Amino acid sequence: MALVPTGQLQLKHQRYAHDFEPVDQTCTCSTCAHYTRAYLHTIVTREPAACSMLTIHNVAYQVCTAVMLLSTRALASLVSLRFNRKSDMDSAAMNSK
Repeated sequence: MALVPTGQLQLKHQRYAHDFEPVDQTCTCSTCAHYTRAYLHTIVTREPAACSMLTIHNVAYQVCTAVMLLSTRALASLVSLRFNRKSDMDSAAMNSK
């Protein structure tokens, strides 16, 4: 199983036998850079190395997802702080009149 933005890929399913895309086109891990879904489909139930390849991808995916979530939350917090400060400044300007 491989984690992707749309959910999970069950690479042992036959539909991946002729899918020559990387596990995730946006992923920069070594698994996505060097292996296709079709190749992983071929070895996923026969080669222990497939587990390592998928683990490399899944860890990279989770780290990337966590970093993106953290970045999004940090940005939202900064934007909120900016607008709160602007509201405070607007209120102070109104009170000084």
